This record gives sequence, structure tokens and C-alpha cells, in this order.
Amino acid sequence: MAHAASVYAPLGSSPVVVESPVAEEEATGVQRGAISLSKRAVTEAGKAAGERVEWEIIATNTGNVTLENARIFDPQLSGLTCAPAAPSRLAPGATLSCTGAQILSQSDLDQGEVSNSATTSATTPSGDKVDGIATATYQPAQPAPGLALVTTASHTDTNSHGYADFGGHTPFVRTVTN
Repeated sequence: MAHAASVYAPLGSSPVVVESPVAEEEATGVQRGAISLSKRAVTEAGKAAGERVEWEIIATNTGNVTLENARIFDPQLSGLTCAPAAPSRLAPGATLSCTGAQILSQSDLDQGEVSNSATTSATTPSGDKVDGIATATYQPAQPAPGLALVTTASHTDTNSHGYADFGGHTPFVRTVTN
């Protein structure tokens, strides 16, 4: 236990030293492990089937204890790359950031959006598991709907005078392209 000393001198008297013990108290807080997850598409591409949509996923330690084995999972993405490398140790407020790609299908384009979910998990110092989930939607640029129609005609000039005869047969071919 520590002591503190104060010196004071009333007017006209000798200085007086007063010692008092300093109270000691241990500060305790609630240790809380928590993790959050955010996700967003970070691509400008994605207008046709077979193109890639790039996603960014960020796990943040929102608790007040260091988390161990922090990981991000997203089975829909290929080539998930994380910084720092997963599994990671995250101090309070620290982040784990991952990116990955998803290939657009014709079905994605027909639906007009791609929904993608990711999860994260980590372990607290006491061994408890904490986790989070995030879902994001990407809306690919939609081409303007339309049809192209090309009509061609041909005739057989049976009498070689260069034009179709009245009442003759002229076949037409129409090609429609979506």
C-alpha cells in the first residue's frame, strides 16, 4: 500500500505534514469477445455470363479481448485471399480483410441480382467461439432488352429480265436475334 503526504501551513504557524494511506482497488471489467462481418461487391464488370464479380469481406473484432483463429468462409467464392493471412489473431478493433471472385451465370443475369453470404468465426481467450454473418447483393448491369429482325428476299429470274414477275414466287427469310 502506498502513502501520500501533504504539507500545509496555517497562517502564522509551522508547516504540518499530514500523511494518509492511498486506497488501492483492482479495476475489473467484463471480458467480451465479439466479431462483426461486412461484405460488398467491388466490381464494375459483370454484364455477361462468365464474367467475374469481385467481393470484399471484412471481419472486425468488436469485443475487448484478442481473438484467435479468426477466419472468413464463403463457399461461393473462388480464390479467397486474406490480409493478414487466415487464421489470424485479431486485437480489439483489428480487421481481417478478404477478397474473392464469383463467376456470373446466365441464371444470375436473368434474376437481375446475385446474393452472396459469408460467415466468420474466431475463439476468445477463454475458448468461447464467436461468429458473424453478412449477406450482400450485387445487381449486374442489365442490357437493354431487344430483338433484331433481318428480312432478306430472293427470287429466281426465270426469264432473265432482271426482276420478279407479277404472280411469281419470292421467298423471304426472316432472322430474329435476341
